[in-house]
Amino acid sequence: MIFADTKSNTVTVQGEGSDIFRELLSVITFIVKNSNMDKEELRELLNDDKFWKQADHY
Repeated sequence: MIFADTKSNTVTVQGEGSDIFRELLSVITFIVKNSNMDKEELRELLNDDKFWKQADHY
C-alpha cells in the first residue's frame, strides 16, 4: 500500500515489490486522468533524464 500525507509531505510504502509497482501505476493513472496536463507533455516529462535523476535521489 502507498500512503501519502500531504501535511507532512511524506509517503509510506508497505508491501511486496510487484504490489507496490501496481499501486504506483494506479496512482499515476489517477493523476493523468485528473490532470489538465497534456498526455504528450507527461510522456516527455517521464522520459526526461532529469526526472529519473530526481527519482534516483530518493
